[in-house]
Amino acid sequence: EMRAPSDFGDRLGVRLATSPRELIERLGVEVLTLAGEDRELWLRFCRKAGHAAVLLPALADARVPPAVRMRWREALR
Repeated sequence: EMRAPSDFGDRLGVRLATSPRELIERLGVEVLTLAGEDRELWLRFCRKAGHAAVLLPALADARVPPAVRMRWREALR
């Protein structure tokens, strides 16, 4: 089914072939510059049920600058 990149809903999803730690590291400092709709989509991802339980332990092991670590922690509250 073709969908616009901005479409979202309960039936839409994404499958990633990466570990939570790799995801955090690959996004890197980009999370510091997210604004507008991109920031809202990232926050929505972070706040989905169960995501914090997986991402917070990965964040502890991720090799990212302190400012990036803090931004993720804020989003995962």
